[in-house]
Amino acid sequence: MMERDEVLMRWVRQEPATPNVQYLRDAERASALDLLGDASTVLDVASESNVTRSLPGESVVRVDFSTDAAAYAADLLGEDLDDGVVVDPESPSLPFADDAFDGAVSIGPFDWKFLDLDAVLAEVHRVVSEDGRFVFSVPTPRSPYALDRRNRSFEPADVDRLLSPDWSIAGY
Repeated sequence: MMERDEVLMRWVRQEPATPNVQYLRDAERASALDLLGDASTVLDVASESNVTRSLPGESVVRVDFSTDAAAYAADLLGEDLDDGVVVDPESPSLPFADDAFDGAVSIGPFDWKFLDLDAVLAEVHRVVSEDGRFVFSVPTPRSPYALDRRNRSFEPADVDRLLSPDWSIAGY
């Protein structure tokens, strides 16, 4: 539990990155926002705080997987965040009504080995409207985050498995 909370706090705090890594983070965020489109009610599933701050919409709600990470993100984001909730990453259940959001984003957390991805995807599918979009990123085996083997990485077939049968790819 302690190791998991430390990982989550490091993620939310995001230490300054080297110029190359920051360039990749900024490009990933810009691409995600472009793919998300003009959603007005947006769910952020534990993205790095700068992603949350950049989200469009009249209402932005954030999910975190630890109380400390959620408190830190809420302090950091202030008025850029309408609400925040904490759920268990190993058994995530989102406390929102079906079709409550018209967009969702999750940039980064899919590499955490303690996160139940199937459950997260099922819950996001439930709370995002049928015509809504869910934009998320996954690290490839060549990602700097995957190279140390502490994190998960994905081949294209792995992503297809995660998406099927409930999701379809809109673009990338």
